[in-house]
Amino acid sequence: MEILRPIAVALALAVGLPMPSILAQTPSANGLRLLDFGTSRSPVWAGFTRVTRESAYSEETGWGWSDTSGLNPLVAGARRSKGSPDALMGDYIHSNGKDFVIDLPNDTYRVVAYVDGYLMHGRTRFRGYTIKGNGKTVANFTWSHEQFLSTDYFFKDWDRPFEPTDPVWERWAEELHRTEIFTVPVVDGKMRLKFSHSMQVFGLIIHPTTKTAEADRAITQLDQQRKREFYATFFPQRIPEKEPLPALTPAEAKQGYLVYARHVFDGVDYHGAPTRDEIAPSLEMVASQDEYETVTFTVLPLVDLPKISVSVSDLRGKGNTIPASAMKLEALRYRWQSTGPDILPKPVMLTPWTTTKANARVNRRFFLTFRAPEKPPAGVYTGTVRVQIPDRPAATIPLKVRVLSLRLPTISETGLSAGYYYYSARDRLFFDRMYRATDPKVTEFMERDLRLMKDFNLNAFQLDYTTARITDYDKLAEGDPESVDFSLMNHDLALCRKVGIDAPGMVFLQFLHNALIGRKLNFKFGSEDYAIRAQNYLRLLGEAVRKQGGPELVAWLTDEVRETGLHSWNLNHDDALRYCQIAREGAGNAIRTTLTLMADHGSGKDYTDLVPACDVTQTHYWDKSEKLIKTAREGGHEVWSYNSGRSRYSWGLQIYRLGGKGRWQWHYYTHIDRPHNPVTRASYMAVVYTPTGHFTTPNLIESREGLDDYRYVWMLEQTLKKGGPAAARKLAEDALNDVRNLPPYGIKLAGGEAVGGGAMEIFPSSADYDRLRWRIAQAILALRGE
Repeated sequence: MEILRPIAVALALAVGLPMPSILAQTPSANGLRLLDFGTSRSPVWAGFTRVTRESAYSEETGWGWSDTSGLNPLVAGARRSKGSPDALMGDYIHSNGKDFVIDLPNDTYRVVAYVDGYLMHGRTRFRGYTIKGNGKTVANFTWSHEQFLSTDYFFKDWDRPFEPTDPVWERWAEELHRTEIFTVPVVDGKMRLKFSHSMQVFGLIIHPTTKTAEADRAITQLDQQRKREFYATFFPQRIPEKEPLPALTPAEAKQGYLVYARHVFDGVDYHGAPTRDEIAPSLEMVASQDEYETVTFTVLPLVDLPKISVSVSDLRGKGNTIPASAMKLEALRYRWQSTGPDILPKPVMLTPWTTTKANARVNRRFFLTFRAPEKPPAGVYTGTVRVQIPDRPAATIPLKVRVLSLRLPTISETGLSAGYYYYSARDRLFFDRMYRATDPKVTEFMERDLRLMKDFNLNAFQLDYTTARITDYDKLAEGDPESVDFSLMNHDLALCRKVGIDAPGMVFLQFLHNALIGRKLNFKFGSEDYAIRAQNYLRLLGEAVRKQGGPELVAWLTDEVRETGLHSWNLNHDDALRYCQIAREGAGNAIRTTLTLMADHGSGKDYTDLVPACDVTQTHYWDKSEKLIKTAREGGHEVWSYNSGRSRYSWGLQIYRLGGKGRWQWHYYTHIDRPHNPVTRASYMAVVYTPTGHFTTPNLIESREGLDDYRYVWMLEQTLKKGGPAAARKLAEDALNDVRNLPPYGIKLAGGEAVGGGAMEIFPSSADYDRLRWRIAQAILALRGE
């Protein structure tokens, strides 16, 4: 049992058990090695030995890197997450193709290597990796793009209903990393392990093969402890208690299910329950021509149901019919998601509805989206939504839609730029590993993204910086147009024009600064060599965009200026100011520039002088940016709201209230990991990719409704300028004043004011948004004499 003892020590330390008497036995006894790779400050799994990039081999230690140059450890603590939850797997070293040497008695050894797996860094996953033991290949992993985008990997569980009993650790967490197990004979007292370039190494367990059975039992205990730590620390999942039901009528109890309705932006919890007033609802919508509107209803089974079927009728008005095809029915899907200290089932995406079984006391919420056509005349149209359950009475929900005679301005016509930060399919789905960057498959996928954005009122697009790639830095110094390859940018701009994404977008250019001062070029920041290349690039970029006919691209020079904790995408105040000045001096009017600024100050540094240094100021719309917003508006500079929350208010009326000209939010789709894996998925995305198309999220609906609010209030302001009857002007002025008097940032919180403000933070209820919009619509109609 000797091989078990050091691992038993490790487990005892981890779980706080009494230490066995063999504590004095060193990890090297009997050829055993327990090695945890990371940084000098990151946690080490109890009983394991720390390995860092400075751990050079020596005869004294008997292990280490043969060459420590170029090794790259993860910054301490940065990787601890649900996907990398513990001391063993929470940090690693990029091996960079180096040898790791261990002194061992001659024998045959089994090696258990914890290495990168599904979370492999970027394109490393498609290069695969190789491990060699004493010169012989002992592990080889390759992964094709087809395998990556299959339902076994990236799209795994995309169509799987939420099941709270699913074993999260076994189904989703463990497989995020790979465990390679192989044997290596040692004949000269040394084991040399070579990990291929950029491979991530988390940990090693090495033992003689004669002790495999004992080691397997110990490793099983190790895995069980990691599992316990995962659930206790990073995934404390909890199913909330069932909310109490209101008193039911005999007919409702006999029916076996309830149908109730709630405002689209009022949540329905997994085990939630309706109020008495919400049961047996009717659904109503008001929409201008070509506008989208969404209502929701929920089916709550009182007993297990074999399936739920839902159908929507045509809408009929005075001599006119709107077909049921004008409405889209989707179902809300729940997934595990962080909520405070717990992981709870939360609504995360909308999926096409298919009839499936429904468990007792688990809500099935449906979203019904109507697109008002342009041809049928204005008026009231009625229809029904029918819910059917086998062998049970059907439920009929009355549906009324009022179509207005208004054609709202597009977001572009209002002068607003609105978009989500975006990584293209080339980057996030790694299409460039399988296809040419302009292959029809890539183009089709990106066009699908753009059309969805357009349908949700988004009119601006962020291009990858790689779409305008520098090919020759020497020619760039001469201003040669051939020094930059604009072919991808031209391709993507053409797609934007085709779809109608026509407002000023962005291209992030911190990479330009990083490349110029990086090890390869090593130009001094601000030097002539640096400045001439930066300025020529910006000028050529602006000229190329104009030559293509737009849409305009604003050069986003750096992200979130800060004085401490800088990443590769940040600059401090002084460097950001210098970068802006260099850009403006050389690029002139060829291209506009922008920065993102989180607040008026950072670490005591005043950021308001950065406002006139660039053309567009982006900031959070909160009280901590009040000076920035005021400085920009008084100086005639555009202000864009960025990352100001997902609320309807922040996407619409707040922009009008503060005189903004743009709205950007993180993020349209940012996953490089599986979007349907509850361990790694993010809650802030606008869409979720599937093999059959895009699933939208409630986030995207809320941003669309906010932008519609902006379209209405902007139209009211413009219509009022044309005059109208006195009574109508009074209605219009009262509505506009009510908007202008809304809280600029939201409710007061302990640390300041809320960013963006949600429905309950601005109005008593979510429905008050709709009431205000209806007042605005009535005022517009009155001004037009309708």
